[in-house]
Amino acid sequence: MNTQSTESTTYTPDNIFKKMWNAFKNHVKSKEFKKKWIRRGIIVGIIAIFALSLVIKDNISRWPYSKNDCVTISGQQITGHGSHTGIYRLNTFMGNVQAGTEDEMRIFAFTKFGFEYTMDVKYDGETLTLTMDMRGDKTLSDEDRVIVTETYTTMYHALENSVDNYYLLNEETGSKRLIYYKVRQEQSEK
Repeated sequence: MNTQSTESTTYTPDNIFKKMWNAFKNHVKSKEFKKKWIRRGIIVGIIAIFALSLVIKDNISRWPYSKNDCVTISGQQITGHGSHTGIYRLNTFMGNVQAGTEDEMRIFAFTKFGFEYTMDVKYDGETLTLTMDMRGDKTLSDEDRVIVTETYTTMYHALENSVDNYYLLNEETGSKRLIYYKVRQEQSEK
């Protein structure tokens, strides 16, 4: 005689939760799960390292200046970093020079071919020092890719013909260095 025991299992919320928990623990302990999550962890780690490297590169290129002391000039476009616009920062710097207040800023500029070079402009209360790092300009020959330091006495803003907008450094000898230039767009006639 064959007797089969038929036990009735009643499912209570505690039993269901324990079964689900045990199934989840067994799944987590399986080799397939570990392989899958190790691969995912490696991919997430690589992405995180890449994102972190971009942040570090941005901060290193600005060092020792704060975001508000940096300006990027590309062609006739000027943008500020941080909370100020580029023109605002240039005007503030020029105002500090005219008032005799020490100030410094870094300008990231680009050649027409897209190569970056930096200009550090420092005012110590008497003279303006412009340090240009031309090492990033690949259009120059190797001997011309150097760091050049020049000194100037004044900085000024000029409007010519109500069209051309200049920011210049000036020496007592009359020599000038253009920092930023923009041609204003005039309204087209109807």
